[in-house]
Amino acid sequence: MPFVKGDIAFLRNTVFQLNEMLRERAAWAGATYVDTYTPAVGHDMCRPPGKRYVELLLPVTAGSAHPNKAGHAALVGIIRSRLG
Repeated sequence: MPFVKGDIAFLRNTVFQLNEMLRERAAWAGATYVDTYTPAVGHDMCRPPGKRYVELLLPVTAGSAHPNKAGHAALVGIIRSRLG
């Protein structure tokens, strides 16, 4: 899936908006919001294997653009550290 100029900025902005909405809804409901975006910066799909938390888009597989084993483990650690 090719990207055109502006796609990455659009997608990043969409993630920021979604996270802000989730933060607001959690606060409204008295729940704890856990930011998993910020701690994962630097572990995007452009990083080498072993450093990235998200799998590449190509070749297209069931795991493309989704968290890999390291990503899931990191998310669990982030959530546990926040919730105690």
